[in-house]
Amino acid sequence: NGSSVPVEYIDHIKNIDSSLYQKTDISPLKLYTGVEKSPVTIAGTSWSLTRPNKLIHLPSYTSTTTNFDKSIGFASVDDTTQHHESIHHGIIEPNSKHVIELNFKHPIRDAVSMVKHSVHKDEEEILLGRGHQFVLHHRPTEITHPDFDGKVYVWKAQTDFRPVNRKKLY
Repeated sequence: NGSSVPVEYIDHIKNIDSSLYQKTDISPLKLYTGVEKSPVTIAGTSWSLTRPNKLIHLPSYTSTTTNFDKSIGFASVDDTTQHHESIHHGIIEPNSKHVIELNFKHPIRDAVSMVKHSVHKDEEEILLGRGHQFVLHHRPTEITHPDFDGKVYVWKAQTDFRPVNRKKLY
């Protein structure tokens, strides 16, 4: 958000950064992350028929999983997005959940499996480092899931390997 990182966090950030694999040979890979609200809310009017996809930037560490069902459990119920219907996104219902499916066509970089380090091994967590970029498709897939009463929207995103300006934190 533009503010400086408190000095007491810098050693933690260095430790996490040193644990990330700069490059792996894992490819292709599909990871999932549950999000707080619809990407429509965040993108606003910048999506249109002439710009059907949106570039999303994940500036901080991002917890992801290889387990789709777990990602739904970690997604928050979006109670801020209003009923939305458009030719771009289809119908987005309020009080739903949103999951982003992150597709890596090339070997994943700046990531580490947390399975060995976690007491919750069933989460199948992969921690992504700071500064990943994806091209987010404008139209989600709407599903129903037995673990959630409402709608679940799955947004597909593809890796984008354009240079990323990572903010130097230390």
